[in-house]
Amino acid sequence: SLVVLKILELTISDSGVVTGLSAGFVTFIYTNSNTNCSSNASVPLQVQSLPIVTISGPETACIGTNASFSVNHTGGNWSTSNPLTATINNSGTLTTIDTGLVTVYYSFISGACEGVVSKEFRIFELPSVQ
Repeated sequence: SLVVLKILELTISDSGVVTGLSAGFVTFIYTNSNTNCSSNASVPLQVQSLPIVTISGPETACIGTNASFSVNHTGGNWSTSNPLTATINNSGTLTTIDTGLVTVYYSFISGACEGVVSKEFRIFELPSVQ
């Protein structure tokens, strides 16, 4: 069995998968369930928190136009759910290609943690003038 000191920072599944719940340091001590002997060595683990990252930008645009998105983070990567409808470059400039709904993604790494934030974006036809 595994003993974890400060269990408020993480959970451990039956298969041994560790999931961080809050930032902090935890210590693991292994105990053999057959002999009830505990390890002399403990294993410290730091649980890091993800930064709060938000995407700013419009929710709609017309086909053939660009839209600018920004985040309160640096060093991540932009992408869209459908590059046939819209593409986005590393500066956060989205280029509309076709009508429809796409999701704009910003993925990032902070320390040992990975995160992704998203925002829905709809592209409309240009209005016709008569």
